[in-house]
Amino acid sequence: EIVNGLDDDGNGYIDDVTGYNFLRFSETGGSNDVSDGHGHGTHISGIIGAIANNGIGGVGINPHARILPVRFLDAGGRGSQYDGAAAIRYAVDNGAEVINCSWGYYIFASILKDAIDYAASKGVIVVGAAGNSGDRTYQYPASLDSVISVGSVSDSGIRSSFSNLNDRVDIMAFGESILSSVPGYRFTRMTGTSQAAGVVSGTISKCLSSFPKSREFTRLVVSTLTAKTTDAVPTIDSGRLISSLNLPTASIVTAMTKVVPLVAPAPVSISSTGQAPLLSRVFNFPNPVRSYLTKFGFNSSDTGTVTIKVFDLSGRLVKTIDGLASAGNNAISWDCMLNSGQLAANGTYLYLIQLNTSTGSTQSRGKLTVLH
Repeated sequence: EIVNGLDDDGNGYIDDVTGYNFLRFSETGGSNDVSDGHGHGTHISGIIGAIANNGIGGVGINPHARILPVRFLDAGGRGSQYDGAAAIRYAVDNGAEVINCSWGYYIFASILKDAIDYAASKGVIVVGAAGNSGDRTYQYPASLDSVISVGSVSDSGIRSSFSNLNDRVDIMAFGESILSSVPGYRFTRMTGTSQAAGVVSGTISKCLSSFPKSREFTRLVVSTLTAKTTDAVPTIDSGRLISSLNLPTASIVTAMTKVVPLVAPAPVSISSTGQAPLLSRVFNFPNPVRSYLTKFGFNSSDTGTVTIKVFDLSGRLVKTIDGLASAGNNAISWDCMLNSGQLAANGTYLYLIQLNTSTGSTQSRGKLTVLH
């Protein structure tokens, strides 16, 4: 598609080079203007996929995600369910694998349900915000059977006072004071189940893109989360979420709610002795590696030895780097040569940093991409 007033790709929409605007679609046929006059959509997109290493703001959960902006609300957040349904169908037909619905209605409409069912029939994962009225009210599309309904918790795991919580809610995720992008190359903090839904959408996107061979497992996880039954009614005890979900699903929920939406370049590991972190401020740069040199940086609380192991996506160990760590900041280089003596091929690799000191040992994991 190119901007020339014609439907070059034959998908029924003119000049949709970066998505489409379905606001008042039944009246006007929509437009290709997907600019964000409110900032909400840009904030959610940043939680999901803000890019890394550009010196601005923060990093999304999956900075390699491709975002398809599809708009149907005006700058005040108003729009019809008819237009929302058309927007969902467009996203499905144009390749979306995960659809984030950080919006909702308290009135059920079959036309919106039909669009969600269409997405499910095509294997598209739909995530919805549970709502911000702080009660058990159902919000749609989040409360529909094939949608992952997301409520909000604070960073300490306590249900947010504004978050809806009912028997349609599948998972709780961080939704309070989340830093993310807004129009104008700025970052700000917003709060709501919308932000929590973005965290879950980003997590699912990360699973799908990081480990393509695990797509069936990811979809199994999703189908488990969306298997809504009256046996999984969440209750609140002392403000903390308790659910009668079965153990495997509960473990998945716990893992996903611990994903931090905008994080430092790499996770911080805690020492096995339970004391202060031995290993912190871990990063890999440049990443992606477009030359033949990248560095693993980290801060050590003590002197010791360090081993860096690099694995391909099949789990095969392809490189081992041994070195010494001093107290403070450290950087260990890798020239992209493998143990076999060959240059690392283009692709994604996983790395593990093992730090051993007199006070304990710890590990940190990460991912890097080689693009020569």
